[in-house]
Amino acid sequence: MIWDNNIWEGEVVEIGSYTLTCSFKSRVNDFTWHVTGVYALTYNLERQEVWWEIGAVRSLFTGPWVLDGDFNIIRYASEERNCSRTSMYMNDFSDVIENMELIDPPLDGGIYTWAKESNLEVVSRIDRIMYSSEWEENFCNVKQELQPRVCSDHALIALKSGN
Repeated sequence: MIWDNNIWEGEVVEIGSYTLTCSFKSRVNDFTWHVTGVYALTYNLERQEVWWEIGAVRSLFTGPWVLDGDFNIIRYASEERNCSRTSMYMNDFSDVIENMELIDPPLDGGIYTWAKESNLEVVSRIDRIMYSSEWEENFCNVKQELQPRVCSDHALIALKSGN
């Protein structure tokens, strides 16, 4: 995770097997928030450990929270080329999002965040940024926006707000 030290005073507060959580305090006002970055397992059955860890991390603090990363699962069939059905693992992922009351905004600027090497036929949206209602109360017009793919098989996503 990177941040601008001129704007945010940040510190790592929790390191898990699949997550990294930082706390940020604004240098210009009294706003404090947390962000948890995720790298989820690729195996469906073992992904439950990731969901448990995310829930455990969230229970450590209150207030505005952002959850982002590579979840290695799509939420809807439309998020993977040539996918025609919803699996129970996709439903599990949606249940985690809904149970944690996270807001999962649409992705502006594209559909897919990952491509298998140079094969643009194997693409999906396994990366996302979500946030709590407390986050949304402090920012207007929040959206996630796909950025150009630079040197990875994953495209960057920016969380933007305001005008």
